[in-house]
Amino acid sequence: MRLKKELHQLASSFNGSASVQIQFTDWSMEINPNKKMKSASLIKLAILLEGYSLIEQGELTSGEILPINPEMMTGGAGIISRLSVSRPFSVQDMLTLMIAVSDNTAANVLIDLLGMDRINERCRQIGCVNTQLQRKMMDLSSPHENWISSRDTVLLMRKIYEHPLHQDMIPVLSGQQFRHKLPALMNPQLFVANKTGELSGVEHDAAIIMKEGGEPVYAAVLLTDFTDSDEALLLHRKIGKLLSQYMMNNLSGQ
Repeated sequence: MRLKKELHQLASSFNGSASVQIQFTDWSMEINPNKKMKSASLIKLAILLEGYSLIEQGELTSGEILPINPEMMTGGAGIISRLSVSRPFSVQDMLTLMIAVSDNTAANVLIDLLGMDRINERCRQIGCVNTQLQRKMMDLSSPHENWISSRDTVLLMRKIYEHPLHQDMIPVLSGQQFRHKLPALMNPQLFVANKTGELSGVEHDAAIIMKEGGEPVYAAVLLTDFTDSDEALLLHRKIGKLLSQYMMNNLSGQ
């Protein structure tokens, strides 16, 4: 298949390490799908899934208020730590902020609420063999790291799409504010729900992509060990554009 060959050539030519999985309904393209990489903010997909799973099970309510005090604030991405006045947020607020603006304070509050062990157990239950949440966001003093792979990332996205509360989770992902990687050059007629992740030397993006009336396509592109971040961003955009062109031109109703 021409698309598979072009995707493989693009990712294989990258001057760094790549873990890629593109999953269509009846075929997939993979490069090092089980290669463990620093997860950066992709680990927040696991937190999102566990949060809504507990809501679905009745162990948590989306409207529950979570007080925030200055000691809970952390740096990096997000807006909570930038507010001049501490204020309470609901569980739904935290889940939304954690994804839409990748808020690290929200993620850490949710880790405390849900429990790191429970989040990891959920990952194991669904078959994510390379995913490990071992530290909070921006805990740079920790000797541990958070890990994920493109295979696990696609699996998390699939479980989110197939979840009983997908009607709540998918709008959170489609409200993503960081759309400068995979979605950047995609046709605006396509529906895209994505989550990015970045650290020094790390550029990740994962997306659920759909044509109206069609089945979802899952894409996870994880890049690390590079020296040129512009090259990494360009690869994301090229892969997204290829997928977009194929979906618009070749998939009937998808």
